[in-house]
Amino acid sequence: MTITIQKFRRCTRCGKYGSAEKDFHRKTEGRNGLRTFCKVCISELNRKYRETHPQKSSKEYQRAWRAAHPDYYRLYREQRKKVTGAK
Repeated sequence: MTITIQKFRRCTRCGKYGSAEKDFHRKTEGRNGLRTFCKVCISELNRKYRETHPQKSSKEYQRAWRAAHPDYYRLYREQRKKVTGAK
């Protein structure tokens, strides 16, 4: 698969055009290596999610989840090392 480099990209959510390098996050598995929503739209979506789900964005919830799933991050790091080839 070939990744094509674009200078400008259109956000599929707000419809505005922006610099592909500055206004869009990267997505390695995508066709052109960029996300479809601009950074502003992603920030807005994240803010709305945190407002509607305050219990899931709290530190207490995160600590409880990590305590209930102690091996998750260790396994995740091991899998990422295999994929990226990091030591």
